[in-house]
Amino acid sequence: MRAIDLKKPQSAFALYLSENKDIIKKEMKEKGVSHISFLSEASKMWNVISAEGKQKYVEMANKKKDHYLKSLAAIKEAGDQDEDDIDGEDPN
Repeated sequence: MRAIDLKKPQSAFALYLSENKDIIKKEMKEKGVSHISFLSEASKMWNVISAEGKQKYVEMANKKKDHYLKSLAAIKEAGDQDEDDIDGEDPN
């Protein structure tokens, strides 16, 4: 695997969104909120969740981040990429 093939991990909010998007969309439809406001409404819902409620997503995000960082370190150690390309982003 090359660093350029490695995707950055999702945040806790992104994991919450992917798991709950159908519920959020249903609630938005019931409230008469437009599809354009999806992220705004999802963000409001995320912000009212307690720290304990968010913990599941934070732990998942941390695991994904740890895996990403370990993979990135292994790639860097293997010397598979140029230094400019090691963070997984396109240097252009």
